[in-house]
Amino acid sequence: MNNFLETAAPCCFGIVFFLLLFGFIAFMRYMGYRETLALAEKGLVKPERRSGNGTLFWGIGFTAVGAALLLGLWPIGFIAGERFPLGLGPWLLFGLLPMFFGLGLMLFYVLTRDSKPVEKLTPAPILVPVTAPVVTPVVMQEPISLIPPSEQPVPPTPSTPPEPPSNLTP
Repeated sequence: MNNFLETAAPCCFGIVFFLLLFGFIAFMRYMGYRETLALAEKGLVKPERRSGNGTLFWGIGFTAVGAALLLGLWPIGFIAGERFPLGLGPWLLFGLLPMFFGLGLMLFYVLTRDSKPVEKLTPAPILVPVTAPVVTPVVMQEPISLIPPSEQPVPPTPSTPPEPPSNLTP
C-alpha cells in the first residue's frame, strides 16, 4: 500500500497540474472570445496584434515551470534508493516535457520574428570651414536691344498730346 502511494502521488499531482494549466488556457481563450463578441455587438473591431511576443512569453513561462518541476522532482530519485542512478527516473518527465515545450516555443519565436535591418553607423561628415566667395556689385547698364535701331519705334515726346484715332471724328 505504501509503495502505491509513493508512485501514485506524483502521477496524480502531474495530472492535476496539467488539467489546471490547460483549463486556465481554455478559460483565457473563452474570455477573449466573449470580449470579441461584445465588441462586435457595439460595431467595433478588436485590434489585431501579432507581434509574436506572446510566443516568447509562453515559452519563458513553460521553461521556467518545467525547470522548477524538474528541480523539485529530482530528489525523489534519491529517496527511492539505488534503483535510479543520479536520482533520474520517469517522474522527471513532468518537468522535462514542459521545459522542452517552452524551449521549443522560444526557438519558434527566434526563427519566425521579423528581423529588423541593422542600421550601419556612419561616421559624421568632417566639416571644413569654407570661405564665402567674394561678390562684386554689378553696375546696371542700359538694356541691349536685339531690334536694329532703324526699326525701333520712336517713343512719343511728353510735350505733345497724343493724337486721337482717325475713325472717331465727330
